[in-house]
Amino acid sequence: MTYFLLQGLTKASDNLLNYSDVLTYLFYEKVMHKTPREHFTAYAQMRGMPWASWFPKFTNLLVIAIAYACIAPLVLGFATVGLFLYFVSYRYNILYVLQMKVDTKGEAYKRALQQIPTGVYLAELCLIGLMGARKAAAPTALMITLLVLTAVLNLVMDRILRPLELYLGVDIWQEREVPLLAEEDSIDPHDLAALHGASHARRLGLKKLPNPAPRILSDIFDSVISTARDKAKAWLSDPSIASREDMEPLKDDEVEKAYLAPALTSKMPKLWIAKDKLGASKAEIELNEGAGMPTTDEAAEIDEDGRLHWDHDFEHVPIFKKPHRV
Repeated sequence: MTYFLLQGLTKASDNLLNYSDVLTYLFYEKVMHKTPREHFTAYAQMRGMPWASWFPKFTNLLVIAIAYACIAPLVLGFATVGLFLYFVSYRYNILYVLQMKVDTKGEAYKRALQQIPTGVYLAELCLIGLMGARKAAAPTALMITLLVLTAVLNLVMDRILRPLELYLGVDIWQEREVPLLAEEDSIDPHDLAALHGASHARRLGLKKLPNPAPRILSDIFDSVISTARDKAKAWLSDPSIASREDMEPLKDDEVEKAYLAPALTSKMPKLWIAKDKLGASKAEIELNEGAGMPTTDEAAEIDEDGRLHWDHDFEHVPIFKKPHRV
């Protein structure tokens, strides 16, 4: 029980302090970085989210909490407090300190849902072992049945989520699929409930079951995700979102470069050098501009002691652009 409180208090405060990133920033700012662009990048760019190190850590915490809860339910209360402190600290970091450099496109949420039942399996196995050791036949049989039902439900949920993960616009091609399935299965095309049930029965692999089992199970499992799917569909069909007809057509040069690597199509970045009193930066700018390389020495200057000074106001930084809202 104290483990979760200790983890929540120590790790949450460590996340808020974030001393490693502060020391790294100071080291690079004072020692390593020399050019104005390097200083600006270190000042403006945030560290990415380490998904690979986050998921195993929190998976272990959740699995431990769920597995121990079957023996000592009080663990859930302490785990809730500890995980809530984690939540507060990581929420602050995600909003103000970290940057999402790898877009998981929602797969991280699905992966988390698939990992949590591990604790449920362990808890049920522990209860089966405890009841079996006491030679309690009826409770042991009930727990074995519950374990089998949990595995079946987990399998069905995975099959439901898999099309939503792999394909885009799954509802669109399902609508086109339903009439074809109705013709093949000899279903009345005007019976919407039967059409819907037949489509889901095929996707869930329930077609081999006798009627009306596929339709009943389809309605049960479909009701689990119908609310979230309707919300997503309403958002995608929102008239405030620009449709394809409202978008400007692509130009011929854009079509030709659509599948080229960004390194071949991106524009040359502006070279940012520091201004000096001897005029070397001006000569360098003229030389680079003659070769077709845009260069500037605005908002950065080297003093007499060789120290670099740059304007920390982003409005004056020549390599910064305001994001355009669509």
